[in-house]
Amino acid sequence: MNPDVDMLMREPIYVLPAMQGPIVPPAPAEPGSPKPYPPPDTPDPPVPPMPPPVMPPPQSPIPM
Repeated sequence: MNPDVDMLMREPIYVLPAMQGPIVPPAPAEPGSPKPYPPPDTPDPPVPPMPPPVMPPPQSPIPM
Protein backbone atom coordinates (compact mmCIF):
# COMPACT_ATOMS: atom_id res chain seq x y z
CA MET A 1 0.00 0.00 0.00
CA ASN A 2 1.14 3.53 -0.67
CA PRO A 3 2.71 4.84 2.59
CA ASP A 4 1.07 8.23 2.05
CA VAL A 5 -2.36 6.63 1.77
CA ASP A 6 -1.64 4.48 4.83
CA MET A 7 -0.64 7.57 6.83
CA LEU A 8 -3.78 9.39 5.71
CA MET A 9 -5.94 6.45 6.70
CA ARG A 10 -4.36 6.37 10.16
CA GLU A 11 -4.76 10.12 10.69
CA PRO A 12 -8.21 11.30 11.79
CA ILE A 13 -9.69 13.67 9.26
CA TYR A 14 -11.99 16.43 10.41
CA VAL A 15 -14.13 17.94 7.67
CA LEU A 16 -15.34 21.41 8.58
CA PRO A 17 -17.62 23.52 6.41
CA ALA A 18 -15.90 26.59 5.02
CA MET A 19 -16.67 29.99 6.54
CA GLN A 20 -18.50 28.41 9.47
CA GLY A 21 -19.20 30.78 12.34
CA PRO A 22 -20.06 29.79 15.89
CA ILE A 23 -22.97 27.39 16.00
CA VAL A 24 -25.87 29.19 17.67
CA PRO A 25 -29.16 27.40 18.24
CA PRO A 26 -31.95 29.29 16.49
CA ALA A 27 -34.12 31.21 18.91
CA PRO A 28 -37.89 30.96 18.56
CA ALA A 29 -39.30 33.55 16.22
CA GLU A 30 -41.17 36.44 17.77
CA PRO A 31 -44.97 36.31 17.42
CA GLY A 32 -46.00 37.77 14.11
CA SER A 33 -42.43 37.77 12.81
CA PRO A 34 -42.00 35.83 9.56
CA LYS A 35 -38.21 35.59 9.96
CA PRO A 36 -36.60 33.36 12.61
CA TYR A 37 -33.64 34.60 14.62
CA PRO A 38 -30.75 34.46 13.88
CA PRO A 39 -31.21 35.29 10.20
CA PRO A 40 -30.14 32.56 7.76
CA ASP A 41 -26.84 32.76 5.99
CA THR A 42 -26.84 35.50 3.38
CA PRO A 43 -27.39 33.87 -0.02
CA ASP A 44 -25.13 34.58 -2.93
CA PRO A 45 -25.98 37.78 -4.80
CA PRO A 46 -28.30 37.10 -7.73
CA VAL A 47 -26.41 36.35 -10.91
CA PRO A 48 -27.37 38.77 -13.70
CA PRO A 49 -28.92 36.93 -16.65
CA MET A 50 -26.55 36.22 -19.48
CA PRO A 51 -27.03 38.62 -22.41
CA PRO A 52 -28.26 36.93 -25.57
CA PRO A 53 -25.41 35.85 -27.84
CA VAL A 54 -24.61 38.43 -30.46
CA MET A 55 -25.35 36.85 -33.79
CA PRO A 56 -23.55 38.24 -36.84
CA PRO A 57 -25.85 39.58 -39.55
CA PRO A 58 -26.81 36.90 -42.05
CA GLN A 59 -24.37 36.79 -44.90
CA SER A 60 -25.91 37.57 -48.26
CA PRO A 61 -25.24 34.81 -50.78
CA ILE A 62 -22.33 35.62 -53.05
CA PRO A 63 -23.62 36.10 -56.61
CA MET A 64 -22.06 33.67 -59.00
